[in-house]
Amino acid sequence: MDFLERETQRFCKAYISDIPKSYMIDNNVAETFNAYIVKARTKHTIDMLEEIRVSIMEIIHEKHEEIKNMRSRICPRIMQNLELTRYYSRNCICKPVVGGRYQIVTRDDGYVVDLDDKTCTCREWQITGITCIHACTAIHFMHYNPADYVHRYYTVDKHMQAYQHGIQPLNGRRMWPLNDGEPIKPPPYRKMPGRPKKMRKRGLDEDPRRPNKLSKQGIQITCSVCGVVGHNKLGCNKKDDPTFQRPEK
Repeated sequence: MDFLERETQRFCKAYISDIPKSYMIDNNVAETFNAYIVKARTKHTIDMLEEIRVSIMEIIHEKHEEIKNMRSRICPRIMQNLELTRYYSRNCICKPVVGGRYQIVTRDDGYVVDLDDKTCTCREWQITGITCIHACTAIHFMHYNPADYVHRYYTVDKHMQAYQHGIQPLNGRRMWPLNDGEPIKPPPYRKMPGRPKKMRKRGLDEDPRRPNKLSKQGIQITCSVCGVVGHNKLGCNKKDDPTFQRPEK
């Protein structure tokens, strides 16, 4: 299958849009929400929707109270990622250029950073809105603060705006207004064979015994002992040979 003929902007980071400021290319958010409402899904429609509504109402309130106690300009989790990025940027070397641009050398590769346009040729800064290791290297070279170059989406003010409108409370079912039409009756109950399923349907390439582990289907495995592609060190016949020396790369 030629993946370039498909919608590459949905799964390939080389073509993904830099407008949402997110590099997520999977559906982990939907799977997390499905796991969160797994108990509510076993109930009837009205009870299920009511339990989901109350749960979301409580989550929004918890997030709102958590944000009120924040004192920094950037959200704490983003600051942790930024500190980790700053730590790894120590392995890069900055070469300044006239015009506010910088060439960042890392091992045998190089990238161009523009602090005025907030861009890097690795595209991580544009896609996520958080400075990459190359941008952090240029920012440290100029003795600036990397937090000032984080996108405004990750500020505490924007986070507060996202949770400022909560779900309103409702009265109990006995105080709900009655409908003038015919009462809606549930469909006839028919017991299905087998035990009711609560887990989502697994893909063909997923291992049902280890659902949280990514599949290695299609990935070339390289042996860490002999360096040959096609097997790992557990199946290598050279691992017990004391005279064997792995060839240099």
